[in-house]
Amino acid sequence: QQFTGILQQPQEPVTTSSSRRPSRPHSSLDKREAAKFAALADQWWDKTKGPFAPLHALNSARCQFLRQGVCSVRGLDYHSGEPLLGLTALDVGCGGGLLSEPVARMGAEVHGIDVSDEGVAAAAAHAAGDPLLEQRVRYATRVVVLTCLCRQSLFANHCTVCLPLSYHLLVCG
Repeated sequence: QQFTGILQQPQEPVTTSSSRRPSRPHSSLDKREAAKFAALADQWWDKTKGPFAPLHALNSARCQFLRQGVCSVRGLDYHSGEPLLGLTALDVGCGGGLLSEPVARMGAEVHGIDVSDEGVAAAAAHAAGDPLLEQRVRYATRVVVLTCLCRQSLFANHCTVCLPLSYHLLVCG
């Protein structure tokens, strides 16, 4: 419920007030990029040789940056085992869940969203069987309507992460 207003199912049309027929909101998503990542979904967790190995190599630094930033802003103990316990996090463009999982291990309840059904399936499969992740992480295929990312919607969560997103958008002029 806390994510209402900024997320939409990809297949759901939007009805505008000026027209009775459904229309889609303008999207800056590059469908070729989405298809490329969907095709690579089975390789998200290949840490050494796969196409996402560089992300795995950067993940420790990304997590440390996130942990430090959230703890600093929220006045939390950075050195605590689960400093984000009780917080919610939205991981926009979660892919295979490379950032969602460690954020959940820091204590947050994480909602990972991605435009790719295949990426979401890979993330859910990797988390399956781990009781902690099954309790704290949920994944869904969603698109984000960027025009709706107003202050109230964006900060409905304690933390919203969009680290990889800008690389996969079309430049609109």
